Amino acid sequence: MGIKIGNLNLNGAYFGDKTIKIYVGNDLVYPIAYTITFSIASGSNASWEHTSLVAYKGDVISKSNNTITCYVGSTSNVRWTNTATPSPATAQWSYSISSITTPTSPVSANQTLTATTTTTERIYAVQFKNGTYGSWSGASLFLAPYSATITKSGMVVSVNGQSNTYNLNSDLIYNYSTTINNASGIVGTGKTITTTDTRSVKSYTLTLDKKTNVASVSMNRTQSPYASASIGALSNGATLYYGDKLSGSATGNEGYSVSPATYSNSGVKANVIYSPTASAKTYSITKSATNGTLSVATSGTFNSNLSISWSPSSTSGYVYEFDYVRVYSGSSTSGTLLATYTSGTSATFKMSGTYYSSIYVVLNYKKYQWVVFSSSYGWVLSTSSTTLSNMYGSQSLYTDIMRLSGTYKWSIAGHTYTGNWSGVANGGSFAISSSYGTAVITIHFSKSGGTTSMTAYYSRGGATSGTMTITTTTIEYKKYS
Repeated sequence: MGIKIGNLNLNGAYFGDKTIKIYVGNDLVYPIAYTITFSIASGSNASWEHTSLVAYKGDVISKSNNTITCYVGSTSNVRWTNTATPSPATAQWSYSISSITTPTSPVSANQTLTATTTTTERIYAVQFKNGTYGSWSGASLFLAPYSATITKSGMVVSVNGQSNTYNLNSDLIYNYSTTINNASGIVGTGKTITTTDTRSVKSYTLTLDKKTNVASVSMNRTQSPYASASIGALSNGATLYYGDKLSGSATGNEGYSVSPATYSNSGVKANVIYSPTASAKTYSITKSATNGTLSVATSGTFNSNLSISWSPSSTSGYVYEFDYVRVYSGSSTSGTLLATYTSGTSATFKMSGTYYSSIYVVLNYKKYQWVVFSSSYGWVLSTSSTTLSNMYGSQSLYTDIMRLSGTYKWSIAGHTYTGNWSGVANGGSFAISSSYGTAVITIHFSKSGGTTSMTAYYSRGGATSGTMTITTTTIEYKKYS
């Protein structure tokens, strides 16, 4: 039951900081008190100024933001206040009071008021700085929580669902590369992503491949977009630069041509290999043949075998005597004599050393008949040389070759022999033997001044004197056509 003093109803015992004692008769009467307990929800990070306070029956308790206020009867008389404070923020986390139990007012019983906090991970900046030779395609700044992971794949950096791509410069002269720094781990209190950019001149290698029978291979750099590149002759293995303009050439050994003989480009874009190959040159062949047939191809190849073959004509009544096959440079006998063949029926010619674009092959057979100059000569020979001048009289014979032919009869020391000359011929010493002792006739032909003379003598055992008679002797000579 309340106490009324004038117009004042007393339901509490506190007015400001004054305690009013109220008596009923001689008895002291106290107001009813309740305990207000303040707690922190499990897992929350906060604290109250006071863990408990006393409120009296009928007090008004209200909540405003993070503060609980107890009023005496009305809001104009504050009995006490109690404020919940979140824990101090860390580098990673920040805390805020998310809720406080709404108090029961007016107070009529003990009650507990619980504060609950919200934990929020703090946000930091990840900055992206452009490098020397490139730039980031996205924003220069990302905001992300402390524990967010920074990852890198190639040129892409990802942070908390956001990505940024680094784009290097690109041009014709240089190669560019980069190392992206700080692009790993967690955001922490913030990071700056930087790049270490480098560049190098685009370079390539020159290969000069000098193959068999290639005499020389050369290359020159005539222009270059790279200011430090040398202009002029380059050697095998030289460094080239993007856009270099080159001019090259090659020559072959004697008798060889090369392909390609020259090299040029519009600008280097890769390694350059200049590898000309050599092939033997060909030459043309013309020919002529006298009294025979000459077989030879119409062209030949330098340093390769050329087959030449020949055969005589076959006109009845004539004899064909092989004279020569000659090979000349050019197309006539006025060229350089390269080869001569004087026997056989074939030969192999090889042009080597000096190359000629053409050769001339000449065949010559001598065509002749054996003609009787005189017959039925009789000679009287001694053991000393006897000149047989009466064999020709005053006639001139333009031939180097004569022969004795037909049958002969000769007598010596009372013995007579007959036989056949069997074509004894050709200006040397020729002998015929008899069955009588060791008698030998030696005949010498010689030519001087367009005439042919002949001498003869004989020998018989140890005899040093005496005579020999020869009858029925026929002399022939070669008459050439």
